[in-house]
Amino acid sequence: MAEEPTVDIDPKGDLFLETSTENFKSKRFRVCSRALRRQSPVWEQMLFGPWKESKPADGKEWVVHLVGDPAGPLEIVLSIIHGKFDTVPDRLPIETLHQLLIITNKYDITSIVRPWRGQWLKEASTAHRCLVAQSVVKSLYIAWELGDEHLFALRLENISFNTEVDDDGRLCYQGLIDLDEEEYLGPQSVLATRPQHELVTLQL
Repeated sequence: MAEEPTVDIDPKGDLFLETSTENFKSKRFRVCSRALRRQSPVWEQMLFGPWKESKPADGKEWVVHLVGDPAGPLEIVLSIIHGKFDTVPDRLPIETLHQLLIITNKYDITSIVRPWRGQWLKEASTAHRCLVAQSVVKSLYIAWELGDEHLFALRLENISFNTEVDDDGRLCYQGLIDLDEEEYLGPQSVLATRPQHELVTLQL
């Protein structure tokens, strides 16, 4: 499958990040390694530590493969890091924001999205009755990452009262979402059982 053209986040950048879009086509971003280093302690260790991702000593093209980072959300993150604020969307769909915050959590850079926090939370703050089940669950994690205590409490309450233990002993929200399969919900202790009612409660 042919590669898409390189996206020049920094046309003079010294590093190429290669990831995959949702349809598994390869996508490359040209970036400045120093910009990534300044923002992220994870990238600093990855790129400038004794790891395979560090700059080749033989002068070959510096390419780092980022496994599992969706290209769309990653491009937004890289644009923020490089100061290309005019390309950053004012609003994001819940799915995109959820993926973006997984990326910023992974690289310990969630603080960079603070200027867009209020705008981006609007979609995630939609009344739960107007959202599909998957969006309700994703917005719980969004609220946690962006520090919206009110939204987090609302989503926590809704998920708590609409989650049951199925016949296989798994936590099932609205009979549709297997919460045991959801890797990103918020704090590690967010799931706990309430056996006396054979229901599930979610707690901080």
